[in-house]
Amino acid sequence: MAGGTHNTDQREAAIEAACQLMDLGAPTAVVVITLQRQHGYSRAQAYRITREAGEIRGQQGISARPTGSDLAAMAQVITAQALASASLEGDWKVVGRLARELRETLKATGSVTTAPPPEPDEPTEAVIRAHAMRQVSSETDCSD
Repeated sequence: MAGGTHNTDQREAAIEAACQLMDLGAPTAVVVITLQRQHGYSRAQAYRITREAGEIRGQQGISARPTGSDLAAMAQVITAQALASASLEGDWKVVGRLARELRETLKATGSVTTAPPPEPDEPTEAVIRAHAMRQVSSETDCSD
């Protein structure tokens, strides 16, 4: 229904949702995307509603400034939501891109760290060598 006709109640609900997101310190782009996806507004309409919500909050004297970690956390949540939506829709190109993006934002905030792999243990290495030798010997037997 993007760009479709909305009644007054729907518009008021969208303005309230935008105000709540702004109270949390969400960036404009996040508010606009939310209005587009969850309320069915076109991009231009979502920007107009966001501007209107900003004016309402400005008249009320409310101004939120998110910290860097708040913005990173919001980005992670939004990316995870988009990843879930793309998975449900079967858009595998987007899933791969969003998964990489989510991983990078998690790394940036220290939520995910890269740790060295565990030290190999001798019994496991022996099994791997025996398996490799068996494959080589079976390949040479077949070529005779």
